[in-house]
Amino acid sequence: MKGKQSLGPPRMVHERPTDRVRRYLCAAFDRPGLSAGARLPPVRRLASHLNVGVATVHHILKQLAREGRLRAEVGNGTFLVASRPKTMKGRLKIALNIPLFKDDPLGQWGYLIGQAIFNAAADRPQSPMILPLSFRPANAEEWTKKLLEELSEVDGLILYETPGSEAVRQAYEKAGKPVVHVNPPADCSTANFVSSDYHGSCGLLGKVWAQTGRRRVVFLKAASFGASSSTRLSYAGLATGLELDSQNDIALRIWSARSVREEEGCQTVRKLLDRSKPPDAVYCTGDLLALGAVRALGEGGLRIPQDVSVVGGTGLDLANASCSNLTRAQQPFEKIGAALLNLLCERIEQNGRDLPGRILPVRYVGGATTRPQENQLFEIGKENREPLNP
Repeated sequence: MKGKQSLGPPRMVHERPTDRVRRYLCAAFDRPGLSAGARLPPVRRLASHLNVGVATVHHILKQLAREGRLRAEVGNGTFLVASRPKTMKGRLKIALNIPLFKDDPLGQWGYLIGQAIFNAAADRPQSPMILPLSFRPANAEEWTKKLLEELSEVDGLILYETPGSEAVRQAYEKAGKPVVHVNPPADCSTANFVSSDYHGSCGLLGKVWAQTGRRRVVFLKAASFGASSSTRLSYAGLATGLELDSQNDIALRIWSARSVREEEGCQTVRKLLDRSKPPDAVYCTGDLLALGAVRALGEGGLRIPQDVSVVGGTGLDLANASCSNLTRAQQPFEKIGAALLNLLCERIEQNGRDLPGRILPVRYVGGATTRPQENQLFEIGKENREPLNP
């Protein structure tokens, strides 16, 4: 609803104020002219119109929001959510917007998650139809336009954080099309996302390095992912594990490579060695960056892992890489994909209700670029186990 549009006159019957408000608001779902995404009148106007207190209206609005029938946005108002049978009798159409480029460093992780989403869809009753959408973060305006064009054709969206993604999320949610994010869309997010435990896994890494005597630590990230929540959570976890606020003489520096590619990691670490004292531990947000770091450190005469430990943060298959047993955090791609699909289907079944975010545990694999003492603390090599929590 816009402006002073009304939902209609209240029915003058003797009933409790809460019942009156609930009956009146529920009638909005079937009222001609109103559809998913319509804005309800302000709370004070509703209270005056129904001759009840503001607190009573707030109470019923919260109830309906918990039931998934309304959606409240701070500063914007309260909106109707599309009514959908909980049994999902029809076949769902789900838009998928993550990088799916198997042969491109940017999209390898997305390809693995995407494959898991397709597999999970095939295992569900009345298999949802997954519609992959183009992913071109370099052109945010065109990317956003494309996603908005798909809004009317799908029931929900699995979304990766890029410039413009917040506008896309708001548009889908207002239209009653739930969105689930790959990784938290913001550091404080608590709902509607699936993520690896970046903070926890890097917290463990920091503890291990502090315990085993590493003192000059470098955090190497890709500039293109510098503002992502996964990068910030990883850095915060590493800093927490290293206990930088204590008197343990550990230094943590951030360096940025231009991209996630191996060559960029190599060039960046070469510059680092030219300008400062060599590190004795390097964490890279991507495995390919870590491979480049290993190469540059070796060229600089440093022994790995004796002089420097190197850890990657993705968990890609490196069977054909120069260092196939690179120590790295193994992101649970298959579980992430299945959890993304399940969470979105649950949101659709519950009419867009917000659901708690899901953070999945991470384990370390490889072991060639960290010392035996570190590998023991990481529990590398143990099969069928849960990762050690910091």
